[in-house]
Amino acid sequence: MSAYDKTVRVQEPFEAVQASNKIWIVHEEYEISEGERPEEAVTLQASFDPPAMLDFIRNMESQLHDARICVDITGFIRPHLLILLWALRDVGVRSFDILYSDPMRYVADEHTEFTTGPIVDVMQVPGYEGLHRVPSGTEDDILVVGTGYDSQQIASACDAKKTSKKYVVTGLPSLQPHMYKENVLRIDQARE
Repeated sequence: MSAYDKTVRVQEPFEAVQASNKIWIVHEEYEISEGERPEEAVTLQASFDPPAMLDFIRNMESQLHDARICVDITGFIRPHLLILLWALRDVGVRSFDILYSDPMRYVADEHTEFTTGPIVDVMQVPGYEGLHRVPSGTEDDILVVGTGYDSQQIASACDAKKTSKKYVVTGLPSLQPHMYKENVLRIDQARE
């Protein structure tokens, strides 16, 4: 199972893996035109809506129970991946293999942008909201920021929780040695 995009690091592993059943998932948010999608791809119209992913996984439930499952997470964005994990657990999948293909470097180095267009809303991942409701601005309000290259997203998340105590988490070791420094540069841009 893999989230389809046009990158080599997503497509090559999908082709190389030997499996009796391979599933490309196309997320509507990726804006991949119908002509660019593989014929056998499953398109999820509302990927950020947990019921859409849950329905997709439930429809495959009988195939999943006795199968050895492998998910290539390279093409998934974090909310989609979290919703997929929730859906797999919901149908009783207790273990599966995960693949991830590291990039050697990003074309624009620390200037690489993964998000295009304006950030419309900062919100919790659907299905992971929890039951707690800490009033914003209290000393118990904490924001943990898992940083990456999207300085605008980092800044937007922090702006949405201005009075929160903030903890910044960076990936170390990074995918490649130079990427840690590039990530730190993006965090500095977000601070500005």
